[in-house]
Amino acid sequence: MKYFSLLIVFLLNLQAIQAQEYENDSILIWNGNRQLTWDDFLSKNIKLEMVDDAELTLSISIFPKKINCENVKNIHIITLAKKNKSSVRVESCGVLKHERTHFNIAELFTRKMRKSMEDFKERDTCNLQDIVDLHKRIDNKNLQTQLLYDKETNHSKNIVEQKKWDRKIDSLLQVYKDYERNYTIEDLEEE
Repeated sequence: MKYFSLLIVFLLNLQAIQAQEYENDSILIWNGNRQLTWDDFLSKNIKLEMVDDAELTLSISIFPKKINCENVKNIHIITLAKKNKSSVRVESCGVLKHERTHFNIAELFTRKMRKSMEDFKERDTCNLQDIVDLHKRIDNKNLQTQLLYDKETNHSKNIVEQKKWDRKIDSLLQVYKDYERNYTIEDLEEE
């Protein structure tokens, strides 16, 4: 029993160490090994007009923040949840699953951008405006998809549509599996 208890403590500590690799007090980097939890919703600023039972603030971010033609081959595109700007009114399993799918939708578009960025990285010439335009297009498609997702699922209340979206996004993440990256906080700090 003593060894079992030690094993449990070791595994819990290992899990905590691994979690620190892709999150800090204010952000969570999308990672297939780390699920979104209610502990990731740190904002207490709940808007009165808030339609959702929770609001997850997401970003498809480019690192380093200052890009130039010399570092274009080292650009990282990362899906971030901004914990300090994410809030919750009602905690339920269904709402949390809904927010996880929002996170996965953003990751899907991040992977699409990574795929498109391969073309830029192979070019002999450098046009940074093309990268900016690509980011804007991907961000816009992500936003439109996020809005459609909320509309069709009625913010998680339409369970049938919610399940359809969960399957659809999980399937598309698999289609773009080659563009999954597991970045760490250290990757961002090096920039």
